[in-house]
Amino acid sequence: MRRYVIYYYLADDTVEVQEIHEKNDGRDPFPLLLKKMKLPRDWKDKPINFPSLAMESSDEEVLYYYTPKDFLVGETIFILGRRFLIYDTDKFTRKYFEEILKITQKARIDVFEKKPPPPVLPIPPHLGFGSPEDSLQSCLTVTIPVPPKKDVVRYVYNINKYLRYEAIMDWVHPEDKNRKFVFSYCLSDCSITINEIPQRNSGFMEGTYLRATRVPKPGTNLDDPDYYTPVDLYIGDVRLRLGFSSERIVGGTNANKGDFPYQISLQQVILGIIRSHICGGSIISPTWVLTAAHCIPSFGTLEVVAGEHNLNTNEGTEQRVAVQQSIVHAGYGGSVGPNDIAVVRLRSALTYNEYVQPIALPAADEVFGRTSILSGWGSTSTTSTASMPAILQTAQLPIVEYNQCLATYGSDSPLDPTNVCTGPLSGGMGACSGDSGGPLVQVKSDGSREIIGIVSWGVIPCGSSNAPSVYVRVSAFIDWINNNIQ
Repeated sequence: MRRYVIYYYLADDTVEVQEIHEKNDGRDPFPLLLKKMKLPRDWKDKPINFPSLAMESSDEEVLYYYTPKDFLVGETIFILGRRFLIYDTDKFTRKYFEEILKITQKARIDVFEKKPPPPVLPIPPHLGFGSPEDSLQSCLTVTIPVPPKKDVVRYVYNINKYLRYEAIMDWVHPEDKNRKFVFSYCLSDCSITINEIPQRNSGFMEGTYLRATRVPKPGTNLDDPDYYTPVDLYIGDVRLRLGFSSERIVGGTNANKGDFPYQISLQQVILGIIRSHICGGSIISPTWVLTAAHCIPSFGTLEVVAGEHNLNTNEGTEQRVAVQQSIVHAGYGGSVGPNDIAVVRLRSALTYNEYVQPIALPAADEVFGRTSILSGWGSTSTTSTASMPAILQTAQLPIVEYNQCLATYGSDSPLDPTNVCTGPLSGGMGACSGDSGGPLVQVKSDGSREIIGIVSWGVIPCGSSNAPSVYVRVSAFIDWINNNIQ
Protein backbone atom coordinates (compact mmCIF):
# COMPACT_ATOMS: atom_id res chain seq x y z
CA MET A 1 0.00 0.00 0.00
CA ARG A 2 1.47 3.32 -1.14
CA ARG A 3 0.65 6.85 -0.03
CA TYR A 4 -0.41 9.74 -2.27
CA VAL A 5 -1.62 13.30 -1.82
CA ILE A 6 -4.54 14.43 -4.01
CA TYR A 7 -4.75 18.18 -4.64
CA TYR A 8 -8.06 19.64 -5.85
CA TYR A 9 -7.72 23.21 -7.15
CA LEU A 10 -10.90 25.17 -6.54
CA ALA A 11 -9.88 27.92 -8.95
CA ASP A 12 -10.19 25.79 -12.10
CA ASP A 13 -11.51 22.43 -10.78
CA THR A 14 -8.35 20.57 -11.72
CA VAL A 15 -6.72 17.65 -9.87
CA GLU A 16 -3.10 16.78 -9.22
CA VAL A 17 -1.76 13.59 -7.60
CA GLN A 18 1.59 13.58 -5.83
CA GLU A 19 3.33 10.41 -4.63
CA ILE A 20 4.91 10.38 -1.18
CA HIS A 21 8.30 8.70 -1.32
CA GLU A 22 9.78 7.07 1.76
CA LYS A 23 13.42 6.37 2.44
CA ASN A 24 14.73 3.27 0.64
CA ASP A 25 11.34 2.45 -0.93
CA GLY A 26 13.05 1.41 -4.16
CA ARG A 27 10.93 3.64 -6.42
CA ASP A 28 11.80 6.42 -8.82
CA PRO A 29 11.52 9.64 -6.77
CA PHE A 30 9.53 11.47 -9.46
CA PRO A 31 7.19 13.81 -7.54
CA LEU A 32 3.98 13.63 -9.63
CA LEU A 33 1.83 10.67 -10.53
CA LEU A 34 -0.69 12.91 -12.32
CA LYS A 35 -0.09 16.43 -13.57
CA LYS A 36 -2.67 19.12 -12.97
CA MET A 37 -5.70 18.46 -15.16
CA LYS A 38 -9.49 18.24 -15.13
CA LEU A 39 -10.22 14.68 -14.07
CA PRO A 40 -13.12 12.77 -15.69
CA ARG A 41 -15.05 10.37 -13.49
CA ASP A 42 -15.05 7.67 -16.15
CA TRP A 43 -12.10 8.07 -18.43
CA LYS A 44 -13.33 5.21 -20.68
CA ASP A 45 -16.81 6.71 -21.30
CA LYS A 46 -16.26 8.23 -24.76
CA PRO A 47 -18.46 8.57 -27.86
CA ILE A 48 -18.29 5.82 -30.50
CA ASN A 49 -17.00 8.30 -33.09
CA PHE A 50 -14.18 9.53 -30.81
CA PRO A 51 -10.89 9.16 -32.72
CA SER A 52 -8.64 6.56 -31.11
CA LEU A 53 -5.53 8.54 -31.97
CA ALA A 54 -6.59 11.50 -29.80
CA MET A 55 -4.49 11.76 -26.66
CA GLU A 56 -6.85 13.92 -24.60
CA SER A 57 -10.55 14.34 -24.16
CA SER A 58 -12.25 17.73 -24.40
CA ASP A 59 -15.33 18.99 -22.61
CA GLU A 60 -17.42 17.82 -25.55
CA GLU A 61 -16.60 14.15 -24.95
CA VAL A 62 -16.59 14.11 -21.10
CA LEU A 63 -19.98 14.11 -19.44
CA TYR A 64 -18.92 14.34 -15.79
CA TYR A 65 -15.76 15.62 -14.05
CA TYR A 66 -14.81 15.04 -10.45
CA THR A 67 -16.05 17.75 -8.08
CA PRO A 68 -15.06 18.44 -4.44
CA LYS A 69 -18.08 16.47 -3.18
CA ASP A 70 -16.58 13.30 -4.68
CA PHE A 71 -13.52 13.43 -2.40
CA LEU A 72 -14.85 12.14 0.91
CA VAL A 73 -12.92 10.31 3.64
CA GLY A 74 -13.63 6.59 3.44
CA GLU A 75 -14.63 6.67 -0.24
CA THR A 76 -12.80 4.94 -3.08
CA ILE A 77 -12.31 6.96 -6.27
CA PHE A 78 -10.91 5.91 -9.64
CA ILE A 79 -8.22 8.06 -11.25
CA LEU A 80 -7.46 6.95 -14.80
CA GLY A 81 -8.04 3.29 -13.95
CA ARG A 82 -6.40 3.26 -10.50
CA ARG A 83 -8.28 2.95 -7.21
CA PHE A 84 -7.53 5.39 -4.42
CA LEU A 85 -8.89 5.15 -0.86
CA ILE A 86 -9.20 8.55 0.80
CA TYR A 87 -8.28 8.07 4.47
CA ASP A 88 -7.70 11.66 5.70
CA THR A 89 -7.80 15.36 4.80
CA ASP A 90 -6.04 18.45 6.05
CA LYS A 91 -7.62 21.09 8.32
CA PHE A 92 -8.44 23.54 5.52
CA THR A 93 -10.28 20.87 3.55
CA ARG A 94 -12.35 19.83 6.57
CA LYS A 95 -13.24 23.45 7.28
CA TYR A 96 -14.19 24.08 3.63
CA PHE A 97 -16.53 21.09 3.57
CA GLU A 98 -18.22 22.08 6.82
CA GLU A 99 -18.68 25.79 6.04
CA ILE A 100 -19.20 25.83 2.28
CA LEU A 101 -20.49 22.39 1.28
CA LYS A 102 -22.18 21.66 4.65
CA ILE A 103 -20.62 18.20 4.69
CA THR A 104 -18.78 16.77 7.69
CA GLN A 105 -15.80 14.66 6.75
CA LYS A 106 -15.22 11.41 8.65
CA ALA A 107 -12.38 11.01 11.09
CA ARG A 108 -9.03 9.73 9.92
CA ILE A 109 -8.93 6.03 9.02
CA ASP A 110 -5.95 3.95 10.12
CA VAL A 111 -5.04 1.96 7.03
CA PHE A 112 -1.37 1.30 7.66
CA GLU A 113 0.04 -1.39 9.90
CA LYS A 114 1.72 0.02 12.94
CA LYS A 115 5.38 -0.86 12.90
CA PRO A 116 6.77 -2.15 16.19
CA PRO A 117 9.33 0.11 17.82
CA PRO A 118 12.93 -0.79 17.02
CA PRO A 119 14.49 -3.15 19.56
CA VAL A 120 16.60 -1.61 22.26
CA LEU A 121 20.13 -2.76 21.55
CA PRO A 122 22.08 -3.58 24.71
CA ILE A 123 25.38 -1.83 25.22
CA PRO A 124 28.16 -4.44 25.09
CA PRO A 125 30.45 -4.64 28.12
CA HIS A 126 33.77 -2.87 28.14
CA LEU A 127 36.49 -5.36 27.16
CA GLY A 128 39.48 -3.34 28.26
CA PHE A 129 40.50 -1.51 25.07
CA GLY A 130 40.64 2.22 25.72
CA SER A 131 38.33 3.86 28.25
CA PRO A 132 34.68 2.83 28.78
CA GLU A 133 33.66 6.18 27.27
CA ASP A 134 35.62 5.39 24.09
CA SER A 135 33.99 1.96 23.80
CA LEU A 136 30.51 3.41 24.31
CA GLN A 137 31.09 6.10 21.69
CA SER A 138 32.29 3.47 19.21
CA CYS A 139 28.99 1.63 19.69
CA LEU A 140 26.95 4.80 19.15
CA THR A 141 28.85 5.85 16.02
CA VAL A 142 29.65 2.76 13.97
CA THR A 143 30.59 4.23 10.58
CA ILE A 144 32.96 7.03 11.57
CA PRO A 145 34.11 6.81 15.21
CA VAL A 146 33.62 10.08 17.06
CA PRO A 147 35.55 10.80 20.26
CA PRO A 148 33.53 11.18 23.48
CA LYS A 149 32.11 14.61 24.12
CA LYS A 150 34.06 16.71 26.57
CA ASP A 151 32.81 19.30 29.02
CA VAL A 152 34.35 22.23 27.16
CA VAL A 153 33.18 24.84 29.67
CA ARG A 154 34.78 23.00 32.57
CA TYR A 155 37.94 22.40 30.55
CA VAL A 156 38.37 26.06 29.57
CA TYR A 157 37.45 27.38 33.01
CA ASN A 158 39.81 25.02 34.88
CA ILE A 159 42.67 24.76 32.43
CA ASN A 160 46.06 24.67 34.19
CA LYS A 161 44.34 24.37 37.59
CA TYR A 162 45.64 21.49 39.74
CA LEU A 163 45.04 20.26 43.26
CA ARG A 164 48.25 18.92 44.78
CA TYR A 165 48.69 16.56 47.71
CA GLU A 166 51.68 14.98 49.39
CA ALA A 167 51.10 11.31 50.20
CA ILE A 168 52.75 8.13 51.40
CA MET A 169 52.01 4.56 50.32
CA ASP A 170 49.57 2.42 52.27
CA TRP A 171 52.32 -0.13 52.29
CA VAL A 172 52.26 -3.89 52.55
CA HIS A 173 55.97 -4.58 52.00
CA PRO A 174 58.37 -2.91 54.47
CA GLU A 175 60.55 -1.51 51.68
CA ASP A 176 57.62 0.70 50.61
CA LYS A 177 57.21 2.27 54.05
CA ASN A 178 59.12 5.52 53.48
CA ARG A 179 58.21 6.18 49.86
CA LYS A 180 56.68 9.63 49.30
CA PHE A 181 54.55 10.88 46.43
CA VAL A 182 52.91 14.02 45.07
CA PHE A 183 49.34 13.69 43.77
CA SER A 184 48.18 16.17 41.14
CA TYR A 185 44.45 16.29 40.41
CA CYS A 186 43.68 18.13 37.17
CA LEU A 187 40.36 20.00 37.49
CA SER A 188 39.96 20.35 33.73
CA ASP A 189 39.81 16.63 32.83
CA CYS A 190 39.61 14.94 36.29
CA SER A 191 42.84 13.02 35.74
CA ILE A 192 45.31 12.09 38.48
CA THR A 193 49.09 12.21 38.10
CA ILE A 194 51.38 10.68 40.74
CA ASN A 195 55.07 11.49 40.95
CA GLU A 196 57.49 9.92 43.41
CA ILE A 197 59.60 12.34 45.41
CA PRO A 198 63.32 11.59 45.04
CA GLN A 199 65.01 10.30 48.19
CA ARG A 200 68.69 9.61 48.38
CA ASN A 201 69.70 5.94 48.65
CA SER A 202 66.07 4.83 48.75
CA GLY A 203 66.55 2.24 46.05
CA PHE A 204 63.58 3.60 44.05
CA MET A 205 63.83 5.74 40.96
CA GLU A 206 62.04 9.06 41.27
CA GLY A 207 59.71 10.39 38.59
CA THR A 208 56.31 9.50 37.20
CA TYR A 209 54.58 6.71 39.10
CA LEU A 210 51.22 7.23 37.36
CA ARG A 211 50.78 9.35 34.26
CA ALA A 212 47.64 11.47 33.85
CA THR A 213 44.80 8.96 34.18
CA ARG A 214 41.20 9.00 35.34
CA VAL A 215 41.20 6.53 38.22
CA PRO A 216 38.00 4.54 38.93
CA LYS A 217 37.02 3.80 42.51
CA PRO A 218 37.35 0.19 43.74
CA GLY A 219 34.22 -1.92 43.32
CA THR A 220 32.66 0.41 40.75
CA ASN A 221 30.91 -0.82 37.61
CA LEU A 222 33.50 -1.49 34.91
CA ASP A 223 31.08 -0.42 32.17
CA ASP A 224 30.16 2.87 33.86
CA PRO A 225 32.93 3.57 36.37
CA ASP A 226 32.70 6.09 39.17
CA TYR A 227 35.93 8.09 39.10
CA TYR A 228 37.72 9.83 41.94
CA THR A 229 36.78 13.48 42.44
CA PRO A 230 38.25 16.19 44.71
CA VAL A 231 35.68 15.19 47.35
CA ASP A 232 37.48 11.86 47.73
CA LEU A 233 40.91 13.39 48.33
CA TYR A 234 41.58 14.95 51.70
CA ILE A 235 44.28 14.89 54.38
CA GLY A 236 44.35 11.59 56.23
CA ASP A 237 42.40 9.71 53.57
CA VAL A 238 43.53 6.20 52.65
CA ARG A 239 40.69 5.41 50.25
CA LEU A 240 42.56 6.10 47.04
CA ARG A 241 43.78 2.66 46.03
CA LEU A 242 45.51 1.99 42.75
CA GLY A 243 45.87 -1.47 41.24
CA PHE A 244 49.63 -1.45 40.76
CA SER A 245 50.77 -3.73 43.57
CA SER A 246 53.08 -6.44 42.27
CA GLU A 247 51.35 -9.15 44.30
CA ARG A 248 47.70 -9.67 43.40
CA ILE A 249 45.17 -11.81 41.52
CA VAL A 250 46.36 -11.24 37.97
CA GLY A 251 45.32 -7.61 37.42
CA GLY A 252 43.76 -7.26 40.90
CA THR A 253 44.53 -5.44 44.14
CA ASN A 254 45.03 -6.21 47.82
CA ALA A 255 41.67 -6.73 49.52
CA ASN A 256 40.81 -4.82 52.66
CA LYS A 257 40.51 -6.94 55.76
CA GLY A 258 36.90 -7.99 56.31
CA ASP A 259 35.73 -7.19 52.77
CA PHE A 260 35.22 -10.90 51.96
CA PRO A 261 34.03 -12.61 55.18
CA TYR A 262 32.70 -15.60 53.22
CA GLN A 263 36.13 -16.41 51.71
CA ILE A 264 38.03 -19.31 53.28
CA SER A 265 41.45 -20.83 52.74
CA LEU A 266 41.31 -24.59 52.15
CA GLN A 267 44.56 -25.97 53.48
CA GLN A 268 46.10 -29.43 53.20
CA VAL A 269 47.67 -30.87 56.35
CA ILE A 270 50.46 -33.44 55.96
CA LEU A 271 51.93 -35.35 58.92
CA GLY A 272 49.87 -33.14 61.20
CA ILE A 273 52.35 -30.27 61.07
CA ILE A 274 52.77 -29.13 57.45
CA ARG A 275 49.93 -26.85 56.35
CA SER A 276 49.69 -25.22 52.93
CA HIS A 277 47.01 -23.24 51.12
CA ILE A 278 45.77 -25.24 48.13
CA CYS A 279 42.40 -23.69 47.23
CA GLY A 280 39.75 -21.20 48.13
CA GLY A 281 36.15 -21.79 49.13
CA SER A 282 32.95 -20.12 50.29
CA ILE A 283 31.02 -20.39 53.55
CA ILE A 284 27.38 -21.32 52.85
CA SER A 285 26.42 -22.40 56.40
CA PRO A 286 28.14 -22.72 59.79
CA THR A 287 29.18 -26.29 58.98
CA TRP A 288 29.38 -26.37 55.16
CA VAL A 289 31.82 -24.85 52.66
CA LEU A 290 31.46 -24.75 48.86
CA THR A 291 34.57 -25.37 46.72
CA ALA A 292 35.78 -27.07 43.53
CA ALA A 293 35.92 -30.84 43.13
CA HIS A 294 39.53 -30.78 41.92
CA CYS A 295 40.50 -29.13 45.22
CA ILE A 296 39.81 -32.34 47.18
CA PRO A 297 43.18 -34.18 47.44
CA SER A 298 43.59 -37.95 47.51
CA PHE A 299 45.89 -37.90 50.56
CA GLY A 300 46.39 -35.93 53.73
CA THR A 301 43.69 -34.15 55.70
CA LEU A 302 41.98 -30.81 55.09
CA GLU A 303 41.40 -27.77 57.26
CA VAL A 304 39.30 -24.71 56.58
CA VAL A 305 40.59 -21.33 57.77
CA ALA A 306 37.87 -18.66 57.95
CA GLY A 307 38.45 -14.99 58.76
CA GLU A 308 41.83 -15.16 57.01
CA HIS A 309 43.46 -12.16 55.33
CA ASN A 310 47.24 -12.57 55.46
CA LEU A 311 48.33 -16.20 55.14
CA ASN A 312 51.70 -15.47 56.75
CA THR A 313 50.39 -13.62 59.79
CA ASN A 314 48.13 -14.61 62.68
CA GLU A 315 45.84 -11.60 62.89
CA GLY A 316 43.60 -12.95 65.63
CA THR A 317 40.46 -13.22 63.46
CA GLU A 318 41.12 -16.68 62.03
CA GLN A 319 38.94 -19.70 62.79
CA ARG A 320 40.65 -23.01 61.91
CA VAL A 321 38.33 -26.04 61.65
CA ALA A 322 39.09 -29.55 60.43
CA VAL A 323 37.10 -31.04 57.55
CA GLN A 324 34.97 -34.02 58.56
CA GLN A 325 33.61 -35.04 55.12
CA SER A 326 34.08 -34.09 51.46
CA ILE A 327 31.33 -34.69 48.89
CA VAL A 328 32.38 -34.48 45.24
CA HIS A 329 29.82 -34.32 42.43
CA ALA A 330 29.30 -37.78 40.96
CA GLY A 331 29.54 -36.38 37.42
CA TYR A 332 33.05 -34.99 37.91
CA GLY A 333 35.50 -37.04 35.85
CA GLY A 334 38.68 -35.60 37.28
CA SER A 335 41.14 -33.01 35.94
CA VAL A 336 39.56 -30.27 33.79
CA GLY A 337 35.91 -30.81 33.00
CA PRO A 338 32.30 -30.11 33.94
CA ASN A 339 30.68 -30.70 37.35
CA ASP A 340 33.82 -29.45 39.11
CA ILE A 341 31.99 -28.80 42.38
CA ALA A 342 32.21 -30.14 45.91
CA VAL A 343 30.96 -29.37 49.44
CA VAL A 344 32.90 -30.09 52.63
CA ARG A 345 31.39 -30.62 56.07
CA LEU A 346 33.25 -29.06 59.00
CA ARG A 347 33.96 -30.99 62.20
CA SER A 348 32.63 -28.05 64.26
CA ALA A 349 30.50 -25.02 63.43
CA LEU A 350 31.98 -21.65 62.57
CA THR A 351 31.13 -18.64 64.72
CA TYR A 352 29.76 -15.77 62.64
CA ASN A 353 31.22 -12.33 63.30
CA GLU A 354 32.50 -9.31 61.37
CA TYR A 355 35.15 -11.42 59.59
CA VAL A 356 33.24 -14.70 59.17
CA GLN A 357 29.90 -14.66 57.32
CA PRO A 358 28.10 -16.90 54.79
CA ILE A 359 27.51 -15.99 51.15
CA ALA A 360 24.00 -16.30 49.69
CA LEU A 361 23.29 -18.85 46.98
CA PRO A 362 21.53 -17.74 43.78
CA ALA A 363 18.18 -19.03 42.58
CA ALA A 364 18.23 -22.06 40.31
CA ASP A 365 19.35 -21.10 36.78
CA GLU A 366 19.37 -17.43 37.76
CA VAL A 367 20.55 -15.00 35.09
CA PHE A 368 23.31 -12.77 36.39
CA GLY A 369 24.61 -9.35 35.38
CA ARG A 370 27.64 -8.23 33.41
CA THR A 371 30.18 -7.64 36.18
CA SER A 372 31.51 -9.80 38.98
CA ILE A 373 33.98 -9.73 41.87
CA LEU A 374 36.69 -12.37 42.34
CA SER A 375 38.75 -12.95 45.48
CA GLY A 376 41.51 -15.39 46.38
CA TRP A 377 45.15 -16.08 47.20
CA GLY A 378 46.01 -17.33 43.71
CA SER A 379 49.17 -16.70 41.76
CA THR A 380 49.73 -13.15 40.56
CA SER A 381 52.22 -14.07 37.87
CA THR A 382 51.55 -13.55 34.17
CA THR A 383 54.23 -16.12 33.32
CA SER A 384 54.40 -19.89 33.72
CA THR A 385 56.17 -19.46 37.08
CA ALA A 386 53.72 -18.99 39.96
CA SER A 387 54.04 -16.09 42.41
CA MET A 388 51.82 -16.67 45.43
CA PRO A 389 50.69 -13.65 47.49
CA ALA A 390 50.21 -13.68 51.24
CA ILE A 391 47.39 -11.11 51.32
CA LEU A 392 43.93 -11.84 49.93
CA GLN A 393 43.52 -10.39 46.44
CA THR A 394 40.44 -9.12 44.62
CA ALA A 395 39.51 -7.99 41.13
CA GLN A 396 36.37 -6.83 39.36
CA LEU A 397 35.88 -8.78 36.14
CA PRO A 398 33.42 -8.57 33.24
CA ILE A 399 31.22 -11.58 32.49
CA VAL A 400 31.85 -13.14 29.08
CA GLU A 401 28.76 -14.63 27.46
CA TYR A 402 28.85 -18.42 27.12
CA ASN A 403 28.66 -18.45 23.29
CA GLN A 404 31.54 -15.99 23.08
CA CYS A 405 33.55 -18.03 25.58
CA LEU A 406 32.83 -21.23 23.60
CA ALA A 407 33.88 -19.53 20.35
CA THR A 408 37.15 -18.51 22.03
CA TYR A 409 38.05 -21.97 23.32
CA GLY A 410 36.41 -24.04 20.59
CA SER A 411 33.82 -26.81 20.62
CA ASP A 412 36.47 -29.44 21.49
CA SER A 413 37.30 -27.70 24.80
CA PRO A 414 36.04 -28.96 28.19
CA LEU A 415 33.74 -25.92 28.42
CA ASP A 416 30.19 -26.88 29.42
CA PRO A 417 26.88 -24.96 29.60
CA THR A 418 27.12 -25.28 33.39
CA ASN A 419 30.18 -23.01 33.29
CA VAL A 420 30.44 -19.23 33.38
CA CYS A 421 33.39 -17.21 32.06
CA THR A 422 34.99 -13.87 32.89
CA GLY A 423 37.24 -11.62 30.87
CA PRO A 424 38.50 -9.27 29.80
CA LEU A 425 39.39 -10.92 26.51
CA SER A 426 42.18 -8.38 26.12
CA GLY A 427 43.96 -10.15 28.97
CA GLY A 428 45.82 -8.80 31.97
CA MET A 429 43.23 -9.92 34.55
CA GLY A 430 41.78 -13.21 35.74
CA ALA A 431 41.90 -16.14 38.13
CA CYS A 432 45.04 -18.24 38.52
CA SER A 433 46.53 -21.21 40.39
CA GLY A 434 45.55 -21.06 44.05
CA ASP A 435 42.27 -19.25 43.32
CA SER A 436 40.62 -22.60 42.49
CA GLY A 437 37.45 -23.29 44.46
CA GLY A 438 37.16 -19.64 45.39
CA PRO A 439 34.05 -17.48 44.95
CA LEU A 440 33.00 -15.35 42.02
CA VAL A 441 30.21 -13.12 43.32
CA GLN A 442 27.90 -10.42 42.05
CA VAL A 443 26.42 -7.46 43.91
CA LYS A 444 22.61 -7.39 43.86
CA SER A 445 20.46 -4.27 43.64
CA ASP A 446 20.05 -4.13 47.44
CA GLY A 447 23.83 -4.17 47.95
CA SER A 448 24.03 -7.78 49.13
CA ARG A 449 26.25 -10.35 47.45
CA GLU A 450 25.56 -13.82 46.11
CA ILE A 451 27.94 -16.40 44.71
CA ILE A 452 27.59 -17.07 40.98
CA GLY A 453 30.74 -19.04 40.23
CA ILE A 454 33.45 -21.33 41.62
CA VAL A 455 36.95 -20.97 40.13
CA SER A 456 37.48 -24.09 37.99
CA TRP A 457 40.10 -23.79 35.24
CA GLY A 458 41.92 -21.47 32.89
CA VAL A 459 44.96 -21.04 30.69
CA ILE A 460 48.54 -20.65 31.88
CA PRO A 461 50.12 -18.08 31.72
CA CYS A 462 47.22 -16.52 33.60
CA GLY A 463 45.78 -13.29 32.25
CA SER A 464 46.54 -14.22 28.63
CA SER A 465 44.48 -12.53 25.92
CA ASN A 466 41.54 -14.46 24.46
CA ALA A 467 41.71 -16.88 27.41
CA PRO A 468 38.73 -16.29 29.73
CA SER A 469 38.76 -17.69 33.25
CA VAL A 470 36.23 -20.51 33.65
CA TYR A 471 34.04 -21.11 36.69
CA VAL A 472 31.38 -23.58 37.78
CA ARG A 473 28.01 -21.82 37.40
CA VAL A 474 26.52 -22.23 40.89
CA SER A 475 22.92 -21.61 39.77
CA ALA A 476 23.09 -24.86 37.76
CA PHE A 477 23.79 -26.92 40.91
CA ILE A 478 21.41 -25.47 43.52
CA ASP A 479 19.41 -28.69 43.85
CA TRP A 480 22.61 -30.74 44.16
CA ILE A 481 23.95 -28.41 46.88
CA ASN A 482 20.73 -28.41 48.89
CA ASN A 483 20.38 -32.18 48.68
CA ASN A 484 23.91 -32.77 49.98
CA ILE A 485 24.06 -30.28 52.86
CA GLN A 486 20.83 -31.36 54.54
